[in-house]
Amino acid sequence: MGFPWLIVALSIGFIFVFIQNKKQLHSAFYKDLNLTQLENELFKLLDDILDKVDPTSDFSNVDFENFEAFDKEIANYKAGIIDNNALRIDFLKDEFSPTGGFKILSDDNGWQKEFQAISKRFFNLYDAFINY
Repeated sequence: MGFPWLIVALSIGFIFVFIQNKKQLHSAFYKDLNLTQLENELFKLLDDILDKVDPTSDFSNVDFENFEAFDKEIANYKAGIIDNNALRIDFLKDEFSPTGGFKILSDDNGWQKEFQAISKRFFNLYDAFINY
C-alpha cells in the first residue's frame, strides 16, 4: 500500500520541479541574448499577434478601429522597439496586461490559449529587454 503512494508522490514532485526549471530556462534564455536578438524576438512575437488577427476580427471592444489601425499600431510598436522608446515599450506592456487590447482581442476572437503562450514569452522578453 505504501509503495504506490511513494511513486505518485515522486511523480508529482518531478512534475513541479520540471515546470519550475522550464520557467527558469525560458527566462535564462532571453537574458543571454544581445540587444539585436531581443529586438528580433519581440518583432517575431508581434508578428505572432498580427498573424492571429485579420480584417474579419472583432475590434468592437478595443481601441483599434479595424485591422488597418491594428496593423499600424503594431508597426508603431516595432518602431518604438527600434528607437528604444521607453514610453512606447510601456504601452506595449499594457497591451499584454489582463485588461490590455491584445488580451481583449484574443478573448473576443477565440485565441485565448495562444495569447497566454505569447504573453508568457512577451513578459520574459520584456524583462530581458528593459534590463539590457
